Order: sequence, then C-alpha cells, then structure tokens
Amino acid sequence: ILLLLLLPPFGIVGAAWAYLGGVLPIVFMVYWMEKKYLGLSGIVNFYIKLYAKIFFCSTLFFLLAKYLLFKAIFSLGSLIFIGPLSIILYLLIYKLLGFFELEDWELFMLFFNKILLKLRLTKSR
Repeated sequence: ILLLLLLPPFGIVGAAWAYLGGVLPIVFMVYWMEKKYLGLSGIVNFYIKLYAKIFFCSTLFFLLAKYLLFKAIFSLGSLIFIGPLSIILYLLIYKLLGFFELEDWELFMLFFNKILLKLRLTKSR
C-alpha cells in the first residue's frame, strides 16, 4: 500500500520510504516474540550494545575508506581488488576491537577456510 501511495509522487525515494515503512514493523514483531515466546529479558540492552559496536566500527571504517581506500581506486581492476578487501577490513576492525565472540570468530574462520579451499588458495588438511 505504501509503495502505491509513495512511488508516483516521489519516485525512487518514495519507494525507499515505502520499503522502510514496510520493514519497520518487523523490528517490533521480533522484539515482541523474544519477550513473549522466548522469555528473553534484557534484550534491549543487548541490542543497544550490538548497534553501538556496529556504529563504532562503521564510523571507523567509513573514515578509513574515505581517506585511504577511495584514493586507491583509480580503475575497474583496483575497484575489483579493493571491494572485497574493504569487507575484510571491516571484519578485521570488528575483530581487533574485540567485538567478535569466540564462537562467531570460529564459525567465520571455518567458512573463510572453506572459501580458500574452494578457490584452491590453500591445501586441505
């Protein structure tokens, strides 16, 4: 409904607002489900800490990207190299700041090693 209302007068920006309006209730539904059915308490503090970590890492990454990475992009080849490198840089910042939990880091390394094996950049053990 929001898409039909906002797209004609506002174009693509209206579509973006309609999408936001459509997914925003999901946040409250997840919160309600965690409280009512899962019985989780203190979940608001968990989400505040999580989003603070993400915001801090994203701000630091933005500054590094704006003043270092973007200057290194001068061709399509450099973009193809720096694009994936920027994802690794974000994860590295998150890890260096100690925000990864041990189980999450182990799972990430498991998937990363499988990718390296698939690309034949490492040998199987």
